Amino acid sequence: MLATLKAVEQSTVPTTLATYEDDAREDEKDVEPALPESEEKSETSEENASAKRSDSSVTPHEMDEIREQEEEFQTKKTEPEVQSTWGANGVYYPMNNAICGFFDIRIHNNRVFSTPFWYVPQQDESGVVSWYTFARYKYEKLLANTLQGYICVVQDQYANCRWAVKAVHKRNITLRLSNNEIKVPENFLNEVAILRRISAQKQQGQVARPELQFFTGLVDYWETRDQIFVAMEYCNGQDLFDFVQQTLHKRNEWKPKVESLEHHEMMMKSDNVYPRFRIIRNLFLQMVSAVQYLHQVLHICHRDISLENFIVFFPSNCNSSNRDDANRLHLKLIDFGLAKDWSHSILYENSSEKGNGHVLKEQRNASLSDSSFVSNKCVGKLHYQSPECYNCHTSSQNTYNCKLNDTYCLGICLAMLLFRQHLYKLPSATDSKFAHLIKHGVMHFIQSSKCQYLVNQETVDLLEHLLVPESKRLFIQDVYRHPFFHPSTLSSS
Repeated sequence: MLATLKAVEQSTVPTTLATYEDDAREDEKDVEPALPESEEKSETSEENASAKRSDSSVTPHEMDEIREQEEEFQTKKTEPEVQSTWGANGVYYPMNNAICGFFDIRIHNNRVFSTPFWYVPQQDESGVVSWYTFARYKYEKLLANTLQGYICVVQDQYANCRWAVKAVHKRNITLRLSNNEIKVPENFLNEVAILRRISAQKQQGQVARPELQFFTGLVDYWETRDQIFVAMEYCNGQDLFDFVQQTLHKRNEWKPKVESLEHHEMMMKSDNVYPRFRIIRNLFLQMVSAVQYLHQVLHICHRDISLENFIVFFPSNCNSSNRDDANRLHLKLIDFGLAKDWSHSILYENSSEKGNGHVLKEQRNASLSDSSFVSNKCVGKLHYQSPECYNCHTSSQNTYNCKLNDTYCLGICLAMLLFRQHLYKLPSATDSKFAHLIKHGVMHFIQSSKCQYLVNQETVDLLEHLLVPESKRLFIQDVYRHPFFHPSTLSSS
């Protein structure tokens, strides 16, 4: 039955989604969309003014409309045929032999959740076919609010498993607005397109590409009149930032053993690392592997690498209270709302090359040089941004390399894993801590903080090749080969 859930192939792309994807590729352009006529009308009464709210709330009028639709749904749900009803104009990847007739609408914590309602044929011994009806997904709990909607956990009544569902309001997508009516750079439909690419790779198997385990796959997609829903693989864990603050630096058995204050000023030996450092190295290797796959295989830059966008969890057969099992922690990279896909940016240089199929596609992708991945959009979180990304807004002529911005963000992530604190507030010369870091280097920061015992020679070398100006920074393939992951190679190199 799970095979029917793998309906993320190119041939099944909804027309509406494909149209959105074409627009998503223009995400570098700041084109202000025209507001619908209904939105252009100003509020003329205090009652209308007080009704302004985020799209996550439900007005009494909307509630009445939803109740009417539910009543209509209850009266028609026994008819095994597709009806053109409220919300049924969306697109859905169907199950075998099943018919999606309506969308079951419910309110959970003042949020609208809609799930496809299915008619499944059942044949008895005499050959008589009857129709069994049920709602495909059952809402379980809210995971988090997002800028443009929310994420919840659902129970798949058909496949008997749990998924994470991201719900986003169509108006927010069109106008690039948050729930609080604030302009945002995130592009949800671009995120869906990238998840589809990753899911297509996962369907081909992970034997040749083990890095695919570091991403969540797209499981399902459906639309109602006002919302888009995307079901993804669910990981029962927490984001890496919370894990660092609440667990990684709290467990006494993972801390380094410092015999005296003098040991604080002694650098850790590479052949005698403490438990927490081994965990950090394992986690960081997974982070680097995920970004390397994006950069070199998919030709995608994430542009929002941060601890908050990695989910950490223990495998189901792992005991989280066991120190040894901590080295088996798994990560998944999430949130591709700011990601940029360059795989479509290369044009055929020779018209005779057309029609060569997948071989030509691989050749085109391989021809992308690292210098091609440039942008002039300031995106991402301030604490993680590279100085080139942060300063690009000062002039339209300023650009930065998105690949090198991702590796800079990884450097900040590594420092956060090691020291449990941000190195500065802003990547600007106006920030005294950042200016001190750029002028004196990472080692001076470590010494002034008396944190030598937390790092070894390889760690310092890697940080000094990541938290530097773009011209001196490592690309992801060089990060992956760095002696930080293979300590014995630094002295010989």
